Amino acid sequence: MTSYQVGMVDEDIKYSMNLDLTVRILLTLLSALTLILGTVGNFLVWFGSIFRAAIRMEPCSRVLITNLALSDIVISLVVFLPLSVTLAAGRWVWGEGLCQVQAVAGEIAVCLEIFIMIISYLPCYVTLI
Repeated sequence: MTSYQVGMVDEDIKYSMNLDLTVRILLTLLSALTLILGTVGNFLVWFGSIFRAAIRMEPCSRVLITNLALSDIVISLVVFLPLSVTLAAGRWVWGEGLCQVQAVAGEIAVCLEIFIMIISYLPCYVTLI
């Protein structure tokens, strides 16, 4: 059951979270850490696979690893950035339209990442058979 406070409108209640403050702080820190490490780490992988000639890789593997790193960066920004802000604020702050866009973009990014992983492991599977 939702408890109404003075000054709250239906939209505030619709997007509010009922989490303990300690849990919200811990989840915010965890999601922010995941956002930072995921973005920076995958940027380093992307940078290394594109600009470092010392890394000996086949061109196909290089393209797949680069695409996987870019997909991880997109997932970090599309999923963990709004999650961190939502947890910190205690509610969704960007409105209904961006909620729908974020949901669709997150699903597309996850599906593309799964597809890239399948494509990258397909040669290994064919070699084993």
